Amino acid sequence: MKTVEILAFKECMATPAFTSYEVLQKINGLWKERHGKAAGDILRVRLVACGTGRTVRSSCDLPVRCHAALADVGRADLIIVPAFDGDVLKQLEINKAVVPWLRTQYRRGADIAAICTGAFALAEAGLLEGRAATTHWAAQDLFRRRYPGVHLQPHQIIVDEGRLCTSGGAFSFLNLLLYLAEKHVDQETALLASRIFLIDMNKSPQGAYAILSPQKTHDDPAILRTQLLIEKDLTEELTLDRLAAGAALSRRQFQRRFRTATGNTPVEYIQRVRIEAAKKALASTREGLEEIASSVGYEDAPGFRKLFIRYTGLTPSEFRKKYHPAYAPLIAPPARPPARHTQPGN
Repeated sequence: MKTVEILAFKECMATPAFTSYEVLQKINGLWKERHGKAAGDILRVRLVACGTGRTVRSSCDLPVRCHAALADVGRADLIIVPAFDGDVLKQLEINKAVVPWLRTQYRRGADIAAICTGAFALAEAGLLEGRAATTHWAAQDLFRRRYPGVHLQPHQIIVDEGRLCTSGGAFSFLNLLLYLAEKHVDQETALLASRIFLIDMNKSPQGAYAILSPQKTHDDPAILRTQLLIEKDLTEELTLDRLAAGAALSRRQFQRRFRTATGNTPVEYIQRVRIEAAKKALASTREGLEEIASSVGYEDAPGFRKLFIRYTGLTPSEFRKKYHPAYAPLIAPPARPPARHTQPGN
């Protein structure tokens, strides 16, 4: 029997912790259905509070009552690290005791899998240095800046580095759980669980879900003016020299300040703004690829297609089929009430 410890952070989202526990217990049940009750559970699953006591409070003030605290855990086979909720760096500080604990558990031989922004805890412990990882698309710029030695894979839903796994945003942790079931139990049980829970094991890349963050919370007015100029007219030719002159900065100063303020180079920001506009057009119109490419400033449709794939992980046609209402799954109309039959003369 393998020991699985599911962490519950202080002020975390309660759903991933509770749901992970329930899904893995269901996998235990499926295992016994396939092998007989005498086989027993294949996983020993527990919730572990990231504190000295066995209860933590979630971000919505829901008490999460666990089986154990960090100090109660001996050697684990698998540790599941939940997502942080809200301000990741603040949450890291609140739960800083987990960082050396994870380092110790890894040295003892535990596999560790992080849900969403839980990857920050693994990186903070130094476990991802020189390795590949993923995290929620909205936290990727912060992750890159804080952990430059980690090879971030922005489109991936799951990145497996052997004993370390990381997963993408929010409820993609369900895909991670099935992946772990396949890895630590067996493929047939994982596939059976995917059918029972209606979980698509071939989820689209994270880039398909990403939304461009405004990135305007900085206090650099010259760069803010530049961002507004970029967003004003997507078809306008914008060179670095023109943008730098508009900001009253040298080209070198402009590039440095733009990256500091937004986390992107000016060219990357222009591309991201235009790709975001193209995504909206693909999801809401029936315009062809060349028309959409032209409307966002690209006359070279094949070149635009390559850029679109780089930022979203999907081709424009794949994106349209996923998000345009015309391709939405059919929804059954509401049932009509049975006709009332009246007796003659009534």
